[in-house]
Amino acid sequence: MAIQFKCGDCGADIAVRDGSGGRSVRCPKCQKVQVIPGDAAGAAAAASDFATAQGQGDDKGPRKPPCPICGTPTKPGKSCPKCGRAGAGRVRPPSEAGRNAWKFITVGIVLALAGGLIYAVMWTLKQAGQAGGDYAQTLVDARTYAQEVTCKENLANLQKTLAIFRQAEQRSPTTLHELIERNYAGPENLRCPKTKTDFIYIPGQTEKDDPQNVVVYEPDAPHAGKAFLLRLSGQIDCLTADQLKAEVEATQKRLRQ
Repeated sequence: MAIQFKCGDCGADIAVRDGSGGRSVRCPKCQKVQVIPGDAAGAAAAASDFATAQGQGDDKGPRKPPCPICGTPTKPGKSCPKCGRAGAGRVRPPSEAGRNAWKFITVGIVLALAGGLIYAVMWTLKQAGQAGGDYAQTLVDARTYAQEVTCKENLANLQKTLAIFRQAEQRSPTTLHELIERNYAGPENLRCPKTKTDFIYIPGQTEKDDPQNVVVYEPDAPHAGKAFLLRLSGQIDCLTADQLKAEVEATQKRLRQ
């Protein structure tokens, strides 16, 4: 059976479930905290006694507040004469200062949590930005490495294609485009994949010439200031622009002799 009693401040009817005696409940009308009487039978009398003790009773003067367990009127600060609960007659509703203190504490906790959340978000974004930059650099490095590998593979395949052409045609090609025209190679196999620039070919060489001669090379130095070249022996080197120029001039000088 539900416990029913009246609010000691505004007189509104309050009903709570059975077994809630001794606990506190907020009045749905005035929002003041009230102590729930101990049983349903003495609820009305206990609430009346409590109201009188707060100056809202009859002309006989203030009465003793009810015990929150059994509802028996109890002298303030004393134990209940019926159930023996210590301090049963002491009813201290929260003061305005106490409520304000809790408000400040709650606001402080909320602000601290919000500040921590903002810091965590900013730190996460910073780490994500750094990780994104590292990831982007890794992609660039991987692409550069892939282009270098492809360039070397094109030169290695070109050396094999030249050997096949010489064996089939009994001569060396006059230009690299002749390899395309006779379906020995595709245009993508005769250029640097990074710059899309065709390789430069030094014609008129046979297997009897110096194996250190340069046969094919890149016109620029697209790989971090260096360029790949293919020697007559099949060796592939990566040289700086000045080194490449010197090797090409040495090859042309040997061919003129």
